[in-house]
Amino acid sequence: MTTPFRGAAATLALGAALLTGACSDTPEENTADACTALTEYETALTTLRDSLTADATVEQVREARDDVASAAGELDSALGDVAQDRVDALNQAWSDLDSAITDADSDATLQEAADTIRAQAQEVESARSDLGSALECG
Repeated sequence: MTTPFRGAAATLALGAALLTGACSDTPEENTADACTALTEYETALTTLRDSLTADATVEQVREARDDVASAAGELDSALGDVAQDRVDALNQAWSDLDSAITDADSDATLQEAADTIRAQAQEVESARSDLGSALECG
């Protein structure tokens, strides 16, 4: 393996270790992991493209291809975590809205309960919007 390939492989291995070694709990950490995984994927693609030279061996190109496949798997996993965070937020917002309606005082008028319900409904809309943006479907 030539030096550029070793460097790229080491970079990918480090990125993969960081992604799999740290258990991300927060949406912010999951987003950061997805961004790191995307960068690693782009690096692997660049390395593959750069390996397509007249003096490269088929084995070197295959190794570069394997690095892209590995980076793609890491990216897929990281993106799944980000999407799951958005789905969880939407589900929680819906649960909170449902509870606000269920827990409204039966003797209260709708107007009296409306402020709480309206705020919870806005949280559902915000979570839906975040999920739509993540999926690029508005």
